Amino acid sequence: TQHRSRFLIAAAMLAATLATSVPAQAQAPPKYNLGISISGNDYGARTWTNMAKADSRLWIPGTTNDAPMDANSYPTTDCDIFLFDGGYAQNVSRMGSLRGTYKLYFTGQADIPSVGGGTLQNKQYDAGTNLTTADYVVTTDYPSISFALRNTRRTATSAVGSGVTNFKLMRPVFIGSTVSYATDTVFTTEYLAAHNRGNVLRMMDLVSANGNAQREWSSRRRPEEMTYYNAPEGGYGWQGKGAPWESCILLCNTLNKDLWINVPTYASDDYVRQLARLIKTNLNPGLNVYVEYSNEIWNFGFSQFNQVNGLAAADIQANPSTSINFDGACVNGDGTINSSTAVPRFWARRVLQISDIFRSEFGDAAMMTRVRPLFETQSAWQTWIASGMIFLDIYYNNGAGNFVATPRPISYYIWGGGGAGYVSGYPEAVKNNPSATTDSIIGGYSQIWPEHYQTMANDTYWCSVFGLKRVAYEAGTGLDDFAGPDSAIQTAQRDPRMQAIYQRTADEFFKAGGELYVTFLGVNSAHGLLPFDSVIGTQSRPKQLSFDAMAAAASRPAPTVGVLVPAVIPAGRFNIRENGYSVGNNDNPVSLNDGYSWLGYTMRVETAGSYTLSLPGASGTAALRVEIDGKIAGSLAVPGSGTVSLGNLGTGVHGIRLVKTSGTVSVVSLDVRAGGGGGTVGTGTGLTGTYFANKTLTGAATGSRTDATVDFDWGTDNPGISGIGIDNFSARWEGSVQAPVTGSYTFTTTSDDGVRLWVNGTQLVNNWTDHAATDNSGTITLTAGTKYAIKMEYFESGGGAIARLNWAYLGQARQAIPQTQLYPQQNRPNLITNPGYENGGLSGWLGGGNYALVTTGARTGTNAGQVDGGYSSLYQAVSGLKPNTSYTFTVWAMASDTSGRVVVFAQNFGGTSVSRTVTSAGYTQSTLTFTTGATNTSAQVGCGELNGSATTITVDDWTLTEN
Repeated sequence: TQHRSRFLIAAAMLAATLATSVPAQAQAPPKYNLGISISGNDYGARTWTNMAKADSRLWIPGTTNDAPMDANSYPTTDCDIFLFDGGYAQNVSRMGSLRGTYKLYFTGQADIPSVGGGTLQNKQYDAGTNLTTADYVVTTDYPSISFALRNTRRTATSAVGSGVTNFKLMRPVFIGSTVSYATDTVFTTEYLAAHNRGNVLRMMDLVSANGNAQREWSSRRRPEEMTYYNAPEGGYGWQGKGAPWESCILLCNTLNKDLWINVPTYASDDYVRQLARLIKTNLNPGLNVYVEYSNEIWNFGFSQFNQVNGLAAADIQANPSTSINFDGACVNGDGTINSSTAVPRFWARRVLQISDIFRSEFGDAAMMTRVRPLFETQSAWQTWIASGMIFLDIYYNNGAGNFVATPRPISYYIWGGGGAGYVSGYPEAVKNNPSATTDSIIGGYSQIWPEHYQTMANDTYWCSVFGLKRVAYEAGTGLDDFAGPDSAIQTAQRDPRMQAIYQRTADEFFKAGGELYVTFLGVNSAHGLLPFDSVIGTQSRPKQLSFDAMAAAASRPAPTVGVLVPAVIPAGRFNIRENGYSVGNNDNPVSLNDGYSWLGYTMRVETAGSYTLSLPGASGTAALRVEIDGKIAGSLAVPGSGTVSLGNLGTGVHGIRLVKTSGTVSVVSLDVRAGGGGGTVGTGTGLTGTYFANKTLTGAATGSRTDATVDFDWGTDNPGISGIGIDNFSARWEGSVQAPVTGSYTFTTTSDDGVRLWVNGTQLVNNWTDHAATDNSGTITLTAGTKYAIKMEYFESGGGAIARLNWAYLGQARQAIPQTQLYPQQNRPNLITNPGYENGGLSGWLGGGNYALVTTGARTGTNAGQVDGGYSSLYQAVSGLKPNTSYTFTVWAMASDTSGRVVVFAQNFGGTSVSRTVTSAGYTQSTLTFTTGATNTSAQVGCGELNGSATTITVDDWTLTEN
């Protein structure tokens, strides 16, 4: 008796379900998000267990001139090694006692006729290991520490005076201890304790970002070097060359903190790439990396400004049409560089380039999640952030022309930005009073809060409108540049009232929409957590207590910045606009007439849910693009009464940008209402657009890019792809579309000329003809949150050129499908084993009845699969799938009977089986999409025959991919 395999064939497709609104979900209030800009590579920080790693100097004997060094900063001649200046009052005040027993090590031999600050004991040389050791005992608090090395020999056969290597001076494990740290330790316990707070560690001081001259990866600091101050090549600022990146990663791994790096100003692309690889390989997988370009490039007092100004000038000189000078604005009439324009543009572009390099190493999925590029500017002067962001929007998002083949929003490249969070508006009368007292200094803070809040909010406006997080790279109460006596300032730092002041400084930042507040730790710094007279190990000063209390708190203050919505916002109340300077302060209408015109508004949501936007009273004839949090939400036409869904917005700060794309318009108000489309708001970036210089989508593609939306009216222009003209071209957009709600969707194309559209493998539109602008529609049922395969094909013959893709669903009027719901085509792995039957015949395949491997009639290769006989099947059980995930499978199939007796199918995936009949005598590709159940991780895909027919079905080249 012939065995008959049982397999399920879908009798009917899933019925349409009643669309329901998605209820607002309660959100836990966010906690304080805090970080530390850590102490640097100097004496007072007590960073290194090996004291030689700090501010060591190697001098020619009897002088203060630098001694010759090798590539690892070890002396190549006799020298004096100077490790600490006990007479330097600033160091003494913050150092803490140096008493205790240190252990000296170096490779080679040397006489040490004199030492400074202590006594040398138990000096020994081991000829077998070529290692010299000694105890160095310090019995006073603040000695000047030095060693005179004479008659040096690196090896037993080296010449006298050849220097030594691997010089180490290991500190005592605590003040006064007779036991020193082991040589395999790196950071002191005091240093680790001081930095074991908050979520993020910023490495600016540790890597000496100020004045850093590193260009190529070969010039970076390496862990094996003797000191992290000196550099044999010279050319560094007051902080020296800085610590190696490996030490930064080690510190974050040790303390389980996110890493914040400062990329050197001159760093080449290869340097950045090698740095990204180092971090990806060595930073613990659960930790994030914040990527900042240099530090305070705006600060004329640092060499970084001049470095970037020089780089910008060289860029323009090499190519006057370079991107930063696309409009000629970077060059003055006399031919000199306009630094106020050139510097922020070069700066912003370099952040973009660095972001792209990290993306190439970490992958798309890590960007803006684990990898967080930053554009950190000056809080007191919004021109820096405005100039940089406007340039990126104009040029790299094609805001005012077709400059790049693949335009992208700023939020594609940058995660966060803004200036520092130091107090603003401190009263000058107190600050400049040479007789100020501790009470008057403390009392002065009571006058600053409104101005401090507004200064923090000014950067939030720019960040929210372009979809970035507001980040303060440094922050604190700031007691610098005071005329009062040091004693009063120091006492104010330690005053118990400072604890509440410090928290108020942070609270106003978070109320103003801040996301990450990074404080300067500092030692002997007016900016930091530590007061002037604290040593690194101090753990109980007022500002530290405040920081630690905030870190332990259940929640931070809710934001108060922006207009609380739902609301009707007068157009004249905009927060930012395209000229970078204006802030609206009236209820009047605003006209958008220029070629590059937009308005930005910051708003606040206290009740999570879906929101919509309309423009009541707007007049003129114009098209406008609506963006929410830096991503396209939809478009509006004036005249018209349309509504755009802003999606499901969580509590907190959001930004709207209203961009005029054509015509002129007078905007009266923005009506932001609760309700409407709602549902799942995705994180998409658009569809993959592939363009061909013919009308048939054939041959090699001329170009491709990610298009945020398919909403084009090129008129008699071209798509902005090199090699594509104004006529006789075609395009294909592919990827996934994510449904916000469950229910019936109407997809509408507007095209001039031909168009075809498939969603979830079902063709909804087929108008592959020359025609004027025409709407075509199709309807399909989708499930909330699920991603479905989507493909739109288009060709242009001549005349006008229009390609638009809209949708409408319950609660959402027709609109361009927003960027957030569109995802580019991914190179997903094929989950089918032996998909073309070329690897082991039927290996990986199962079946019932009459099924076989055939060597004639293959579509590709030499083999194909075949089913011949009623109730027979050939299928594969695929495991390792993801629950509640959409998949697409395809197969090339042909049938001996074209009356619909054979099918391809998917079943046992946790949902209703799906199938498609095969009705072609030649190979045609069948496509099916299915979604796994909530707990299902497997499925069966295959082909079979119905009704006991004697039809033969031949199949080849299967694919199964995640959508």
